[in-house]
Amino acid sequence: MVDQAIYSQLDAKEKCGNYTKPLGFGPHLERDYVDVAVVSGAVLGWGAELAPALPLDNNMAYLALQSGVDTTSANSWRKDVEAGVDPHQAFYRWLAKEGVSAMAAAGPLIQVSVQEFYFKVTNPNDYDISLDSLAINCQVNASTGETVDAAKQALNDNIWVPAKEGDKDGEIILRVLAPAKTYDMITWLVMSGKTSDQAGALAGDVWGQIQAGTAKWDVTVEATVSNKTDTQTKTYTLQWLPS
Repeated sequence: MVDQAIYSQLDAKEKCGNYTKPLGFGPHLERDYVDVAVVSGAVLGWGAELAPALPLDNNMAYLALQSGVDTTSANSWRKDVEAGVDPHQAFYRWLAKEGVSAMAAAGPLIQVSVQEFYFKVTNPNDYDISLDSLAINCQVNASTGETVDAAKQALNDNIWVPAKEGDKDGEIILRVLAPAKTYDMITWLVMSGKTSDQAGALAGDVWGQIQAGTAKWDVTVEATVSNKTDTQTKTYTLQWLPS
């Protein structure tokens, strides 16, 4: 939008030969207009600085989904953003809807299973710590060697891990149930650039491994850990083989 607004007015002249807006004189390079436009409150920035933020249904992402996919996807994007989902993630999720919907077979879209994971969390400190949030991404290697996101889970409740007692670290066993849905796998694959046919084949491959109990899992856990005075974000990569 910015580029179009700028380019359409580069050295534009009125009938009398005078240079027109936005600056009213010229000639100018595109860079000149960009430099002025990015100054807070200047020229093209005035509207954005003085006017209230646009409602979500007037946002460019909403309008792009409405015209490029359908109104239902645009409204779903708005609802996701209002619920706290990252706008970029929500946009690409609903942008992928058309590709996912293009699949001829609807059967795989209702396939769902629940994967059960246990995490042992130890605390070697002399004070309690809190797991403020956990973002868990569970991946499986397809037969092609490609890695497929098979299940995701987010925990946002504080989980306390007790301090160590004597020489024994404090510990808890955390049980996580993560739904694995073929529909979700296809959506994430389409979002990453796969065609609906490629995504369907990879998701079907991984689903078959899960059902057969032969899936090799790579699990990444991003945790926000805190105590009374400090907060840290850590990422752990774990590997599971079926027992």
